[in-house]
Amino acid sequence: MINKEKVNRNFSRQAKQYDRFANVQKKMAENLMAQLPSQKNVINILEVGCGTGYLTERLLERYSEVRITAIDLAEGMIEFMRDRFAGEGRLLLLCEDAERFSPAYSEKYDLIVSNAAFQWLTNPAKTLERFANYLSAEGEMHFTTFGRRTFQELHKSHVIAAEQLGKCVEQTRPGPQFATLSEWRMHCVQAGLNTRFKTEDMVEFFPASRDFLHSVKKIGAGNAEGMSGAGLLRRLLQIYDEEYFTHRGVPATYEVFQATCHKSGKAGALTLSNNIDNMNDVQSVRV
Repeated sequence: MINKEKVNRNFSRQAKQYDRFANVQKKMAENLMAQLPSQKNVINILEVGCGTGYLTERLLERYSEVRITAIDLAEGMIEFMRDRFAGEGRLLLLCEDAERFSPAYSEKYDLIVSNAAFQWLTNPAKTLERFANYLSAEGEMHFTTFGRRTFQELHKSHVIAAEQLGKCVEQTRPGPQFATLSEWRMHCVQAGLNTRFKTEDMVEFFPASRDFLHSVKKIGAGNAEGMSGAGLLRRLLQIYDEEYFTHRGVPATYEVFQATCHKSGKAGALTLSNNIDNMNDVQSVRV
């Protein structure tokens, strides 16, 4: 279960240095921008999980006549955004939980976007359904999120270390398990969304596994040390380095899903775009 108070606290604490370490998230944002519609007919945008504003800045550059409502759960991120975009009249910043957000005056959005945030939702299907209701008649929703195989090297090393030390794998898991592609497809179907997914593996290399954990902590997503205990963590890191070290360092794999959504004619209907045949081949991208 996602602890949202902890998410708020961790991301708020790391807001000022987030962009220094968020290499994968920035690549995801660039990929997301590449699939967004042209400026025509895009007047009102909702950005969910705006973070430090890396994607927000690019939205403002592309859509000159736009109004953007940007929300984030982390108070520290919104404070950072207010400083970064001081005086930007096209931007409304709100500290809001995406799963409780409701637009003022029944406002509709031509575009809803979210980069690397939906993995923190506790009820994705219900939240996606709400967002679908916030879209204008021809509106689109585009999002990226992380899949189950994200940090697979870390999780496989943890299983080995836990079994060697007689620890319970489930109780000492270093972080949440993200949803699979099949689960995300079903969430979209339940939300009444006609969705096309792209998938790819992004791989980032680090000198050692401890450097990887340091990087994750610096973007507010790290809790391996708090959950595993010192002895288990030391053994996990040893296994990670021994099993995965290459001439480029140790890899950290991010399974990335990129979705394009439209409202379908009937909520819950399985449409062609939700079918697994439409999934792009997985690509490995070095970050």
